[in-house]
Amino acid sequence: MTATGDRDAPRAGRDAAGTDGAGEPHRPAGSPGDLATEPFPPNRAGARAASYVGSYRVVRELGRGGMAVVYEAEQEHPRRPVALKVLGGLGPVDDTRLRLFQREVRALARLKHPGIGAIYESGSTDDGRPFFAMELVRGETLKEHLARENARGPLDAALLASRLRLFRKVCDAVSYAHQRGIVHRDLKPSNVLVAPSPSPETSGASGPDVKVLDFGLARITDEELGAGAFLTRVGEVYGTLPYMSPEQLRGNPDEVDTRTDVYALGVVLYEMLAGRLPRPFADRTFVVAARTALDEPLPPLGKGWLGTRRPDADLETIVAKALQAEPAQRYQSVAALSDDVERYLTSQPIAARPPSAAYQLRKAISRHRAGFAFALTVLVLVVASAVAMAFLSARAARERDRAEREAARANAINAFLLDTLGSANPVEGTARDVTVLLALKAAAERVGPSFAGQPDLEGRVRHTIGMTYLRLGDYEAAEPMLRASVEAWRKVPGPDGALVVEPLSALGVLRQERGDLEGAEALCREALAVKRRYRTEPDADEMGILSNLAQLKLDQGKLSEAEPLMRQVLDFERRTLGPEHPNVALDLTNLGAVLNRQRRFAEAEPLLVEAVRLLRAEGNPLAAMALGNLGEALSESGRPAEAEPVLREATGLGVRSFGERNQDVAKVRVKYAACLLSLGRAKPAEEQLLAALPVFRETLGDGSDWTRRTAGLLVRLHDGAGRAAEADRYRALAARPAPPAAP
Repeated sequence: MTATGDRDAPRAGRDAAGTDGAGEPHRPAGSPGDLATEPFPPNRAGARAASYVGSYRVVRELGRGGMAVVYEAEQEHPRRPVALKVLGGLGPVDDTRLRLFQREVRALARLKHPGIGAIYESGSTDDGRPFFAMELVRGETLKEHLARENARGPLDAALLASRLRLFRKVCDAVSYAHQRGIVHRDLKPSNVLVAPSPSPETSGASGPDVKVLDFGLARITDEELGAGAFLTRVGEVYGTLPYMSPEQLRGNPDEVDTRTDVYALGVVLYEMLAGRLPRPFADRTFVVAARTALDEPLPPLGKGWLGTRRPDADLETIVAKALQAEPAQRYQSVAALSDDVERYLTSQPIAARPPSAAYQLRKAISRHRAGFAFALTVLVLVVASAVAMAFLSARAARERDRAEREAARANAINAFLLDTLGSANPVEGTARDVTVLLALKAAAERVGPSFAGQPDLEGRVRHTIGMTYLRLGDYEAAEPMLRASVEAWRKVPGPDGALVVEPLSALGVLRQERGDLEGAEALCREALAVKRRYRTEPDADEMGILSNLAQLKLDQGKLSEAEPLMRQVLDFERRTLGPEHPNVALDLTNLGAVLNRQRRFAEAEPLLVEAVRLLRAEGNPLAAMALGNLGEALSESGRPAEAEPVLREATGLGVRSFGERNQDVAKVRVKYAACLLSLGRAKPAEEQLLAALPVFRETLGDGSDWTRRTAGLLVRLHDGAGRAAEADRYRALAARPAPPAAP
């Protein structure tokens, strides 16, 4: 063992009365119960020999912290090197620290695991200071190990897998401790030792071994069940600040359990993958740092990712779940966290799901009450304002003669937003519980009067609010706002009026999502015409419109029109963006879908294999759609056994990434069900169809192609099983004619 566990950031120790600057519980000098604080002296008079503690010959000091000094020593019988930890160190040793030290001895005595340093003996020095001897393992701390590896270069796929396997070994040791009733409470990279080579005890796993060290703050659960048994009192906080869970920071021992270690391991995993802590705590007081940790959400893993490509969505989900502020939303055990990492390593669907937007919003509002409602509203609308500002700034850079006019427009928009948000200000306004949607509604009602005679500003603001509604899934509120934006932009003369393309395109997407394909196409073609009126050379924006138009043609079944559009977009983006660009992967996915519909599966398959490769490399969740199209090509070309695992993966990834109610996920489910029926697996096929049907009925209506197709498969399934009555429930729906286009 090395004794660097106390050498990292000092442990935070706080009580309600106050704190000292050393990060330990405040205690006045000379308080009753203080013991000697000097480290073991190698030449103390009266010792059996100048450098002995009991039967251990001290070789050298390895390290010291707030509670203890650790030496390398040699035991006489049997002769072996040991790590000797002696109570003392950098601060006063009071009764609480004495009990913590004794509790570490009891905790280690319970633990016999290859991933935890083994204790050999405990006792007292000649002058009465407790000590214990334990296994000495040569190696480096995980903190040092990561720093050395990070200096070599970015995190590639092989190194990522190696780190995740190393992390699982840490999890195995901590999970074992939990099974023995021990909660560590101070997990961090400097308390994990990485041995230079694997030992045969480590279950045959590859890579270096680990040893979890420093159980000085461990909680022994069954010892603490009795009244008055807690060493940690309400209001006291123990741990190392960057790795402490919110319940630790609140200082209530009743809240601390094994899920506290899950949170700390989440921070460790984040640090292993991102090369830094989720939050910087340097140069902050404990109170400020703790308030930040309790009030501010953690940045996603992708913000600090060390890898050569963006992190996989599953990996981000695993880290995010481990770091949930509420224990009930985390993994409920370290074993569950480790199992999901193993599933990720073996390309299996993970058990974790990202928290829903509704849950995140509800928790945010509950933490910050009215003040957070105001802040969140400001965030949504001011970010939208920033987008408008960016556009204005770009135009001003290109056309210096218009800079003053554009700045005036931006000021007008900002003034409008600030004035509108006044109702959400708990200090100056009257409303204390204004939510984002309420603030948006208030803004929507005031756009017209605020920008009378200024159609360009009205168009910008209405488009921003409409897009916010659209992304929130509120189609009823989004559509009139986007239509009003279109009407405002139509009043703007000259080239500036070309910006009507943006709300026209958004409105087309909305109408397509609602099943109005004819209305969507009219809007899409109008956007394309306006775009070409002011820019004769094709560009990326035009390709976006053409891609939407091709999707519409596919949904309309007009495949001979969809294919050339898809190929035009693919050729342009391969040429301008490069063959590895994610947009190219999406173009390949869409072209593959068209070829599938034409039953040209042999042509579709290589395109879809390439799309899957590109999207997987980027960690793009839209790989689910490419996998769905690839599985369909395999299944419909008479290879359902090959298609089944592909479609199973597509369904799992789609549900994890986009949720159960997503239209595209429902389409993948139908493809998977058709494959399962070909394999004679009616029961799982029925489950997929019953999950997809209500999504289509709700979003596309009963007359849509996908609704009819899903109902038709259910009829086929039940007829094949001789259940005519069940089949009749879906027969009329399968034969229902398409409805007229929505107005």
